[in-house]
Amino acid sequence: MKLMLKEYIHKCKNMLHMKLGKNKIISASFAVFLVASGVFFGYLYRHRPQPLSIIGVVTDIHAANDKQRLVEGNVYGFPRKFKTYFPYALEEMKKQGVSVVLALGDNTNVGKSHYAKDLVEMAKSAKMDVIWVKGNHDTRSSGVMKYFGVDQTYYLRDFQNWRIIVLDSTAIDPNGIGGIDAVQMEWLKQTLKTDKSVIIAMHHPIWQRANEEAISPIYGDFEKIISGSGNVKMVFSGHWHTEDWTRTYDGIEYHEIPSLTADENNAQFKIIKL
Repeated sequence: MKLMLKEYIHKCKNMLHMKLGKNKIISASFAVFLVASGVFFGYLYRHRPQPLSIIGVVTDIHAANDKQRLVEGNVYGFPRKFKTYFPYALEEMKKQGVSVVLALGDNTNVGKSHYAKDLVEMAKSAKMDVIWVKGNHDTRSSGVMKYFGVDQTYYLRDFQNWRIIVLDSTAIDPNGIGGIDAVQMEWLKQTLKTDKSVIIAMHHPIWQRANEEAISPIYGDFEKIISGSGNVKMVFSGHWHTEDWTRTYDGIEYHEIPSLTADENNAQFKIIKL
């Protein structure tokens, strides 16, 4: 950016010197200052944090070409439907004023890169800013997250009034209840030091599957950290596919989102007003 700005100023200065003559270098320099200021403040304006008042949420897309996904002989989703469901969901969200979408993991069924590329192209065509979360099916060994533009699988995105914190809950027991490892927990503590309201996006729910109103012990410290911060307002998760509920616990609103491709006839997604 500095090099481009310097070259632009130099060209402007030469042009103004030619027009104004050597005896008007001060006037030319002042004009260059005005031009450079306009370029600089225009750049800041375009890259300033945007306000956020509404978001879209999808999870467990399981993008693949399989007609059905079978788990122990039971139908557990329709991966091929992503080809129509994901663009449809994005367009419906767009109609409601959504420009930022959380994709809460298991974006691909078995971590194949070409399905990740397909999803990214769909998001690009819809002009949607998708924040990608890693799920247990977005396998670490395949490196599929890099095709979503994610090098570090826990990260943050700042908006004018909100901070979205993305966590990777797949490092511990990825196919079961998941968990947040010690490195992320330390990072999270630092990241929560903000005046912005905070949304946390993660793949695994922190609740026990057998008792959905009780927190899994592995998430006990995590829950204390986020409730003690005072600025976490919402936590979004997926992984359970058919669950669809919202509850408040310790002042934080928890959203469990159903799989986009769980239903053969309907795309499932959420639009949340903040």
